[in-house]
Amino acid sequence: MIPTRFGLTLAVVSALTACAGPEGKVGPAGPAGPRPDASPVLPDSSRDAAWPVDLSPIPADLDPADLDPADLPTDSTQPPDASGLLLDASGIGPLDPCADRAWPPRFGGVASSVVDEETATRWLDYRASREADGFSEAADPSSAALRFRLPDLALDGACLSTDALVDLGRELFLRRFTAAEGFGPRTEANGLARFQSGPALGPDATRCADCHWKGGFAGGGDRADLAYLFGDGDDILSTEPRNAPALWGAGWVEALAAEMTSELHTQRDLALAQVDAQGAPVNVRFETHGVEFGTYWVSRGLDGSAQVAVPPSGFIDADLVVRPFGWRGDFATLEDFVRDSFGRHFGLQASAGDVDGDGVELELQDGQVNAVVAFIGTLDVPRIQVPDQAGVFLFGIPGLVDFVTTPEYTERFARGAALFVDLGCATCHIPFLRLRSPRLQVGSRLIDLETEGARPVADRDEDGQYLVPLFSDLKRHHMGEHLSARGDDVYLTRRLWGVAQTSPYLHDGSATTIDEAVAKHGGRDSEAIASALAFAAASDADRASVRVFLDALRRAPSLRVP
Repeated sequence: MIPTRFGLTLAVVSALTACAGPEGKVGPAGPAGPRPDASPVLPDSSRDAAWPVDLSPIPADLDPADLDPADLPTDSTQPPDASGLLLDASGIGPLDPCADRAWPPRFGGVASSVVDEETATRWLDYRASREADGFSEAADPSSAALRFRLPDLALDGACLSTDALVDLGRELFLRRFTAAEGFGPRTEANGLARFQSGPALGPDATRCADCHWKGGFAGGGDRADLAYLFGDGDDILSTEPRNAPALWGAGWVEALAAEMTSELHTQRDLALAQVDAQGAPVNVRFETHGVEFGTYWVSRGLDGSAQVAVPPSGFIDADLVVRPFGWRGDFATLEDFVRDSFGRHFGLQASAGDVDGDGVELELQDGQVNAVVAFIGTLDVPRIQVPDQAGVFLFGIPGLVDFVTTPEYTERFARGAALFVDLGCATCHIPFLRLRSPRLQVGSRLIDLETEGARPVADRDEDGQYLVPLFSDLKRHHMGEHLSARGDDVYLTRRLWGVAQTSPYLHDGSATTIDEAVAKHGGRDSEAIASALAFAAASDADRASVRVFLDALRRAPSLRVP
């Protein structure tokens, strides 16, 4: 939630939400309220953060010699005995998802960003379960892998709750995959190269959380976490580096993109009716949710199909599908994004056959893909946190840092928000887009993100629409010579929510500061050159205000102990 104790805050929010276009009026942000079964969580520490809690890997009185796989935590609704299960073609997974089976450690569904002692205890209990599970897997790796298998039948059979699906997705996100599970490719021909050969097959890391960690669980990565794609397998100069983006709020983004796509298709279908009536192409301006996607000729092809004359490097593809995932806007759904990511970064394929030649088939089941989608899709929405305090170093005084009220930073935030609009940044990085229905399709299951997603969720305006603070228009743009790679300078407008916790910036992680990132927008033929030059020409004080404003775009405080 955006604090409103400063009178100027509502004015700032009104100015930003005005960028969302004409649909609906902006009302005051209100509390989302607790989800009936919500489980709040504590501040998410970075790798080196310290918290006043006991993070010892296992209880002090636990003797590893006493561990037994039968003692591991399991789904309370299912007996822990997984013996006698039928195996799929790969030999490492149950065919009957509703059969009695053991599960990986369970947290209990989504993890909301709430700070309290109860949630700290919950996370520490979860960590203890994961540590014990690790001992069991070390003793019997093959049987441990069974617990992570999930055919898609489990979703259709309704024998798995959404909370259980999210829990499995979290465990898969944290899991270090092995060659026995298909991690690869691992052949004499290609080995385990650091630089990819071609567009896929990995490997870049052994688990999702290795690269998605910065700023908290499922966040972005640092330069050491770059994936090197499209290369020859040997030379870094042959590759195109990719910076791991933060995944927060991804389910809300998919729901928004689906809603926008539906409206664009309605506009296309109305145009086709006009084409049929007059027997000639019509020129149509496509716009939805306050975002203009261009004006294109609409006609029918020789086979009667719809033809929209979108140029190859336009804001959107000719099918008018909004694709919000991937640096170049490649994927319309989280399912497509997750499938590609597992194949691209781990060499784990969900398709039949041995695609990567590592001797393992059916490396990833559809149910596992959907579990990861459920976990990522229900993550919390980043917020705008108005700065009202700053740390002051008190040298020589106990308690090195003291926090004092600083109206100056609040005023700078307000000034920075206004400049963000005036300099033209908000033309593409639209602060808020409005969403009518926050529903996420996961397999055959429909998840209501307002009631089943992690807190915080998007606030609602006075018309009942959700204000999704993603700071993007979900369009592709030409970014000019400074950001061109392999002869292509077209990228999707990066979502800026949480930007304060996701450096380095840009698709290749080449910008370590906001100023550097903006400067790289100013190359020849860039659509953002005017805004980049305006920022460069601004006074030091004004640029500082913009930085303070962007530093307020953060994930809510939370603690994760994976």
